[in-house]
Amino acid sequence: WRWLMRIAFRPGFRNPPSARSVEPDPTVDLHEAADFLRSQIRRALEGERMCQPSPTGERLTHEQWIDCHLRHAELHLGFLETV
Repeated sequence: WRWLMRIAFRPGFRNPPSARSVEPDPTVDLHEAADFLRSQIRRALEGERMCQPSPTGERLTHEQWIDCHLRHAELHLGFLETV
């Protein structure tokens, strides 16, 4: 599973045009995006289970969803450094 996550979520990957429906709205400002991220993290911390089908149609376990989200966040936030 971890090997698949490294291949599926790699730097420089571009979604195909068919995946546009799962991409974020580019007009959302940083403040609004950060609020949304916080609300999603809160949902997970409060115990909400992720069990919906993936955008590609697979049925993932809650733990697999967590792995996907963490790897995806690692790609987007990996450039940040603590000061």
